[in-house]
Amino acid sequence: VKANKGLFMTNSSSFNVNTPIVALDVETTGLDVYVHSLYSFALVPNNPKIKPLHVYVRLPEDVVWDKWAYKNFERMEYEYEKAYVSPKEAWGLVLDYVDLLNPGCLLGREEVLPLGHNTTFDLMFMRQLAKRAGYLFTGFHYRSLDTFTLLHRLFEKGEISSAQLSLSGACRYYHIELSEANRHTALGDAEATLELYNRIRNF
Repeated sequence: VKANKGLFMTNSSSFNVNTPIVALDVETTGLDVYVHSLYSFALVPNNPKIKPLHVYVRLPEDVVWDKWAYKNFERMEYEYEKAYVSPKEAWGLVLDYVDLLNPGCLLGREEVLPLGHNTTFDLMFMRQLAKRAGYLFTGFHYRSLDTFTLLHRLFEKGEISSAQLSLSGACRYYHIELSEANRHTALGDAEATLELYNRIRNF
């Protein structure tokens, strides 16, 4: 990621340096967006004055689970049962939150810039959530930042090994705290992704 005349450049993309960055992570019932469902997401802004948003989303009655995903869900099932909201309520919270991060972005101004570790996966399931809620997918810039991509560039330069390409491996290498209890939770992974990005963005 390079700065150039007020813009961040990543491949052919460009966006204003003042565009708010928000780390995103989702927890889902599996890996296939056409079969599985999102049940938790977190948004963590690159602004310590604003609290993260962490939401549990009610699952559909015909939910399909991967075995590993259900085992992970069992760790947070109690919190899910206490706190889940409908897809429509969840997407309403997303819209309110991105408007808080960048007032007016829902009126056509610059949107917030999503950051993730394999961001494409997270955004696919956020689009699914918007569809379940009956909304258009808005509020997020059409470009994104991805710590996996940044790490892969470091790997290609020989600066890190393949063991550091995963979020867990990168956190160990860069001494970023990510406890086993918080690993594979939307909030824990989003917070770790943001810290990782701030460590490697200038390499």
